[in-house]
Amino acid sequence: MPTTLNLGVLAHVDAGKTSLTERILFDAGVIRTIGDVDHGTTQTDTLVLERQRGITIQSAVVSFRVDDLTCNLIDTPGHPDFIAEVERALGVLDAVILVISAVEGVQSQTRRLSRAIVNLGLPCLIFVNKIDRMGARSADLVEEIARELRRDLVVLSDVTDMGTRDALSIPRDPGESEVRDDIVNVLSRYDDALLERFVEADGALSGKEVTRALREQISRASVTPVLFGSAITGAGISQLFDALAMLAPMETPDPGATLAAEVFKVQRQPNGERILICRIWSGTMTVRSNVPIVRPHARAGEEIPPSKITGIDLFRDGRADPVPAASAGDIVRVHGLSDARIGDWIGDVIRDRIPAFDPPVFESRVEPVDPDQRVEMNAALAEFADQDPLISVRRSESNAETYIRMYGEVQREVIETTLRDDYGVPVTFGDPTVLHVERLLGEGHAAEIFDETKPPFYATVGFRIQPKRGERSTWTFTPGKAKQGFFDAAEEGGRSVLEQGPYGWPVIDWDVEVTDLIYLVSSVASDYRKLAMLVMADAIRDAGTVVCEPVHDVRIIAPPDAIGAVIHRLAEQRGTVEDTMVEGGRATITGVVPAAGLDAVTRFLPGATNGRADLDSRFRDYIPVAGDPPVRPRTDLNPFNRTEFLSRLRGRF
Repeated sequence: MPTTLNLGVLAHVDAGKTSLTERILFDAGVIRTIGDVDHGTTQTDTLVLERQRGITIQSAVVSFRVDDLTCNLIDTPGHPDFIAEVERALGVLDAVILVISAVEGVQSQTRRLSRAIVNLGLPCLIFVNKIDRMGARSADLVEEIARELRRDLVVLSDVTDMGTRDALSIPRDPGESEVRDDIVNVLSRYDDALLERFVEADGALSGKEVTRALREQISRASVTPVLFGSAITGAGISQLFDALAMLAPMETPDPGATLAAEVFKVQRQPNGERILICRIWSGTMTVRSNVPIVRPHARAGEEIPPSKITGIDLFRDGRADPVPAASAGDIVRVHGLSDARIGDWIGDVIRDRIPAFDPPVFESRVEPVDPDQRVEMNAALAEFADQDPLISVRRSESNAETYIRMYGEVQREVIETTLRDDYGVPVTFGDPTVLHVERLLGEGHAAEIFDETKPPFYATVGFRIQPKRGERSTWTFTPGKAKQGFFDAAEEGGRSVLEQGPYGWPVIDWDVEVTDLIYLVSSVASDYRKLAMLVMADAIRDAGTVVCEPVHDVRIIAPPDAIGAVIHRLAEQRGTVEDTMVEGGRATITGVVPAAGLDAVTRFLPGATNGRADLDSRFRDYIPVAGDPPVRPRTDLNPFNRTEFLSRLRGRF
């Protein structure tokens, strides 16, 4: 059995996730007193803003032990504006505890998180929290969880005195016939051999055999165990500790294999030092070793030289202690690798990450209150982007304006407060703009062959671009006609144009082939980079583009008497209704709504339904904009206007 379990705690906001983390650490002996979210005294919420607001903003790692099992527990944000932190944590976990309130039940973020957990194939345990609260539910809640999350559940505890301070979680014994029958009934959906043994033994399987089969199915993420408890009173925590062994990986990683460690978080110390948080998937990491840093899907020419590890901190018993080496399965803090960033690999790359959640669809212009602080603001935003790449800061070369991508209003407030309080840079934000994209209408081709009578570039570059859907965009070329450095320069220039198409939006879903690229004696790499921008602009213009807006699938649960108002609101936001169903005293409305109208629908629901509505949304696709396409202000030299491009280029050099 492995000795390390990397465990995430996930939940909809206010389900009690951080309180559960505090209770676990207290009962495991890591902390002496239980912190309070409302009073800002929790172990994992260390930022001043987290303590002030009572929410988790950044994921935090803390370690504890249960018998011979070491657990690295990652507490993640519950608010959807910080879903990027959750995604990065999910990628390095062995298993997840999904916390659900016994009162509120399954909520929109619960469904979203559950889908991501399923897509990643992670073992999951559901902890139903707040059984001591008035209105807490058990049997009907289990049915709701199974239905809403589409999971096969194995209930491992019962509750007495539900909804009172005396509520207790009583473990169910797999050796008892009724419990055994319930568990086998679920497991047999995935294990025919177990069902045969059960029938042959006339139901007389031992509790150990049932538990062993249950552990196997949990590790395969086929079934989901459910425990009831309370983070406040401590009910159910001992059963949770017992269940952790069933979540641990079945195979022990090989510390003697080639090193492969994934960077999933960047932190800056009070002294300014930049450190990496990594999960070691295989091999052993040692201090003072020179290690390769690999960036998957790096841009052409974006190579990172090997760097020396100057320190390793291992998470153990609530601390992060310096160690000379760490092995597969460990989560560590790494010092010295200043060029590495989130998503990079130290050593080998052993997997290609598929995003679990959608990127932000809003962008806002940010300005310093004092124009003389623009440099300080941009430096601070660069640190934000280093710690959260999805923020994606964009700066204009022409008018020095800065734009930043965000998920929502709460994230904007956090950035604004942090810039003011931590960096001394008060800022203002413009109204958020929905991020559109451009898609190609057809195939485009352009080339410029060197002619010494037509300066200014000593280069030959040609591109063919065509639409490509359903797969990652690709960039291909035939080596041999020029040095690799010139291909890299041409790719860099061409890709920069794809980031801002004719209307200023990113061009997506393409396949680019380099058709012409010839080395000339007098050429320099910058000639290929600049000419490639003009040639790519011509190729895109030849293909044509259409501006598309993001649309989301929505699923709204509301009282039946609110159906008309909800449908009317969707229509006002250019949404369409695909299905309406009324069952069990509630209405379920499914449809599609543009991202631009999603916030208006979300804000409308509480008042229209007396707080009894729940909205779940997920990105569907980009669809062409009706009417005049929106134009985004450019931040580049605009290669789609050759005269302006060359004029401004001459002005810069």
